[in-house]
Amino acid sequence: MLLVPVFLVVSEALTNVHKHTEAPGVTVRADTLPGPQGRPDALVVEVTDHGPGGADPARGTGLTGLQDRVAVMGGTTELSSPEGGPTRIRVELPYGPIPPTPLT
Repeated sequence: MLLVPVFLVVSEALTNVHKHTEAPGVTVRADTLPGPQGRPDALVVEVTDHGPGGADPARGTGLTGLQDRVAVMGGTTELSSPEGGPTRIRVELPYGPIPPTPLT
């Protein structure tokens, strides 16, 4: 089940790179974090573009939408985008059931 959120994270990040930067390259990495008894506890995905940096979630909906989708899955999102670059989005998605979403 982690394939869908991973696809969403990577596709949104690559779309942002294409739309908002002149980055000459992008790196996508995925790995697992070990948990109890050596079984994977979480999947980590990092997308790093080699552009000018300065990404700001307050300036649009792409990054905030990505953060919201990851949070619904019980995951976390980290953004690093200093002026001068690079921009790195790191997402950690837990293995296991999706937490229930409270009705409001």
